[in-house]
Amino acid sequence: MPECALIDLLGSKDRDAESILEWPDVFIGSLKRRLLAIHSNSGLSADDLAELKAYLLLDEATGKPTALGEYLIDLFVREGWDQGGEIETLRQMSIKNSVASVLDIGCSSGWALRTLGPSLGAKSVGVDIDAKALALGCRLAEQENMECCFYCCSAHCLPLDIKDVDFIICRNALTYVHQRTALREMCRALNSNGFIFIRFENIWYDLMRLSHPKSFKSLCCKFRDFFFGLVLAALGWQPIPGSTLRGGRAFATVRGLKRMLRHYNCEITHTDESQERPRFMGFSTQTSVLARKTDNR
Repeated sequence: MPECALIDLLGSKDRDAESILEWPDVFIGSLKRRLLAIHSNSGLSADDLAELKAYLLLDEATGKPTALGEYLIDLFVREGWDQGGEIETLRQMSIKNSVASVLDIGCSSGWALRTLGPSLGAKSVGVDIDAKALALGCRLAEQENMECCFYCCSAHCLPLDIKDVDFIICRNALTYVHQRTALREMCRALNSNGFIFIRFENIWYDLMRLSHPKSFKSLCCKFRDFFFGLVLAALGWQPIPGSTLRGGRAFATVRGLKRMLRHYNCEITHTDESQERPRFMGFSTQTSVLARKTDNR
């Protein structure tokens, strides 16, 4: 069976992630089926339930999912959301352009890499700050006969050499990082004539969030993020996310991305409104762009 690596550059020392890496292969192989059965309220055998309790995914007393169990269920459910036309489009584009190496920014459990990689025999690298998701992705990649390297690190400092990859995927991670810094790192790691696919949350996503506040505090936080998105769109300036005042995100625009990518010798070649994503007032809340690195240095 191919080996996958999980390298923690943040020093997170996540105990749940360490546990996932140690779970037996047989248990990992049945994990998705069992947890999705819990999610859909389908029946499981007594042995299935007992094993989920033994690995602390179900509460011994109530039989309900623990915090880790709920978290893993959410990951598997989200993977199901990704089984759409976008992944197939990326796969076909990778084959057409003879991609030999793929980097996924904000890869979570590595669904995109695990879908794309086997058809290419490609070098597959995933980056995220979520150690638990990366640990699950590492184990699932092994089960699916994939060789991947997962890094627990920031998109602001990628553990890759200059011009190290042919194809970079960044789906919805861009709006949660300092966009100029992350794009600079992506373009640094991208080979000449390589591609970057970016799907990002646009202004309509923020307006949709503002229309459904859960509390006054939530509304204030959403207004803060919306404000920083407006500042970024108008002035090209953004604070580094990560604190109460600095905010957790800022929406992106095609115009802003075009300006930043051009500075790093990348040109947007295609723009598309993500039709499979939620809509607000008839507008798509997410936009996709494809950019190509044009320098020959």
